[in-house]
Amino acid sequence: LSLLDNHLAVHATIQRFVAGDSSCEAGAGWMIALGCVLPLYGTIRREISAANTNLSGAQVQLQDLLNRDQLTGLLNRRVLPTVFREASDNGATVLFFDLDQFKTINDGHGHQVGDNCLIRFARTLRDNFTSGDRVIRYAGDEFVVITQDTSPETIARRIDAIDHALRHEGDDGVCIRFSHGQATLPAGGDPELALKAADHAMYKAKAARA
Repeated sequence: LSLLDNHLAVHATIQRFVAGDSSCEAGAGWMIALGCVLPLYGTIRREISAANTNLSGAQVQLQDLLNRDQLTGLLNRRVLPTVFREASDNGATVLFFDLDQFKTINDGHGHQVGDNCLIRFARTLRDNFTSGDRVIRYAGDEFVVITQDTSPETIARRIDAIDHALRHEGDDGVCIRFSHGQATLPAGGDPELALKAADHAMYKAKAARA
């Protein structure tokens, strides 16, 4: 029975015993009524609890959808305030990535190939950072990674690994090149300043590659 059906059943049961109260002893009648009604109330409580659990699960799934980029499956920039709050306690490294000549890829090969490049780049980023790092599609062909690793040597090795993985042409015949910049977010530091510094460093690197 649905919650409404159960409620109606409880109501109907009470009404029957109230209507028949004149033909039986009041105390015994109400004891019988309670014996019928209480199990129904127990069922209603369980169904309400299950409904609340399902609603909470649906809300979590909806929030995850809102926080995900539909093309690449990465987190989107909506999560940055939360990620920065978590990272600022102990400090982090902020990396800003941008694909080189992405407009040329879209214009020369079509937007489907461009989308495939974004998906491939996102997958390569994800493969070269740990589960504790946050890989985010920031906008268009721009990506941000916030990693707890602050070792320049380790970061450099990861960047080299990403570059090496993308050197070869994909199935669409396109090689992916990228520019990146990085900045340190000190413990208790300003996340916006770190993000702007990484963005600025990326544009300097892109200009040098042009």
